[in-house]
Amino acid sequence: LVSILKNPTVWVLFNIGFISIYQNILLWSIASPSLVAYTVATHDACATTRQQQPSFHLLDVVATILVLFFVYIESIADDQQYAFQTEKYRRRKLQAIQKQEEEDNKKTNEEYNNNESSPNDSSSSLVLDEYVDGFKQSGLFAIVRKPNYAAEQAIWISYYLYAVAAMGGNSFFCCWWSAILGWMNLVFLFQSSGWFTERITQQKYPKYKQHYMKHVPLYIPNVWKLIVSLWRNKSKQS
Repeated sequence: LVSILKNPTVWVLFNIGFISIYQNILLWSIASPSLVAYTVATHDACATTRQQQPSFHLLDVVATILVLFFVYIESIADDQQYAFQTEKYRRRKLQAIQKQEEEDNKKTNEEYNNNESSPNDSSSSLVLDEYVDGFKQSGLFAIVRKPNYAAEQAIWISYYLYAVAAMGGNSFFCCWWSAILGWMNLVFLFQSSGWFTERITQQKYPKYKQHYMKHVPLYIPNVWKLIVSLWRNKSKQS
C-alpha cells in the first residue's frame, strides 16, 4: 500500500477521496450524537419524545464516565509510548557514541561493556528486553497491543450513548443512521489501519510476530488473563 501511495496520481486521489471527503464525513458522523440530543431537546417534532422521558437520563451519566475514563486511558497510552520512544532513541544514541569512542580509543570489549551500564538502564528484564526488541510491551501495552487505538474507539462508542439517552434509552440502536454509522465506521477504519500498521511493525521487529502477537490481543483485552496476572502480581508483592 505504501508503494502504491507513492504514485502521485494515486496520492492525489487518496487525498481527495479519503482524507478530504471520507474523514470529514466520519468526523461529522461520530460527533452527530450531539446533534441528536440537541434536536430532541429543541425541535418541535420531538415534543412527544421530550414529554415521555426525563431531561437527564442515567445513560448520560454512564456516557460521561466512560468517555472521561477512555480519554484518560488514551492519554496514559500515548504518554507511555512517547516516553518509551524517547528513551529508546536516547539509548541508541548513547550506544552509537560509546561505539565511536571505543573505535577511537581502541578500548577493549570489557571496558566498553562497563562504560555502557548506567543507573538509568537498571530495570526489569521485560523493560530491558523491550528496548532491545524495539517496541513497547509493558504498561498498558502488556494488556493490548494498541491501547491508544482501543481507547479512541471506546471513546466514540461511549459518546454514541448520548444519542441513545436522548431517544429514551430504550434501545441501543438509535434511529439516527448518522449516529450509528459514525462509531461503526470508526471501528471499521481502525480494523483496517490496525492491520496496516501491524504489517509494518512485523516487518520492522521480528519478535513482534514471534512472541508479542501470540500473547497480547490487538484491541480487546483478555479479561480473565488480566485478572490472573493482577492477582499473581499482588501475591508476589505480598
